[in-house]
Amino acid sequence: MALQNRNVLFTMDNCSAHNNIGDLELSNIKIVYFPPNCTSRLQPLDQGIIAVFKRYFKTRLVRHALLCLDSDQPCVKWNILQAMRAMAVSWNDVTATTISNCFKKAWNIENDSNLTPEIHIEDVQILDDEDWNKLLALTSDENDQTLSSFILMDNDLEVCDENAGEDENPEISDKEIEPTEPPVDKPSRANVLAAYDTLVKFSQTSAEVDCKFDDQLNSIRKQCLENYQVTFTQKPITDF
Repeated sequence: MALQNRNVLFTMDNCSAHNNIGDLELSNIKIVYFPPNCTSRLQPLDQGIIAVFKRYFKTRLVRHALLCLDSDQPCVKWNILQAMRAMAVSWNDVTATTISNCFKKAWNIENDSNLTPEIHIEDVQILDDEDWNKLLALTSDENDQTLSSFILMDNDLEVCDENAGEDENPEISDKEIEPTEPPVDKPSRANVLAAYDTLVKFSQTSAEVDCKFDDQLNSIRKQCLENYQVTFTQKPITDF
């Protein structure tokens, strides 16, 4: 941002968890807190950005469960790293139009010529009821929870401790610490190329896949090969 001479206004909710930022020095970012007890009406994140993000994230969570069940594999809970990766991809799915409209809605920017039609959260493409009912059937879940209630079930949960930010050092029990995940072995070059070939076959046999998919595959293959730093050297005649 500094190289592009861009400045950012970073608005934050005035809760205790946000006040403990210490001596944070930001050159091109100005932090402005909302007034205490400010309603969500003035907060762009609460006007749809968080809701859209959660729909994408929980869709990935359900699809992960369906994939495990369809493959007869145990549905292992995501660890923190897997959840963070799913969050990153879900955040990338939130469009700039959605973010812009939520800011304009929160701050009542009605005369902006660039204002596009309002984004309706319920119109964001997610799983359909058929997939959701399939998950309930496979898990033998007898409750009547709907897909919509699953997405909204944590809306009223507290996101931080009321005492967050206070100068205290509570003791953390061993049970509260997530167990260390076993190290993941790096796949061999042959396995990586085999996975690439599988995706190529998928592209060739799927009419719904466009050319961008192939371009992305080629880019991934190139990066993988560069990562392995494969060098082919001519063998001496004595090796034959």
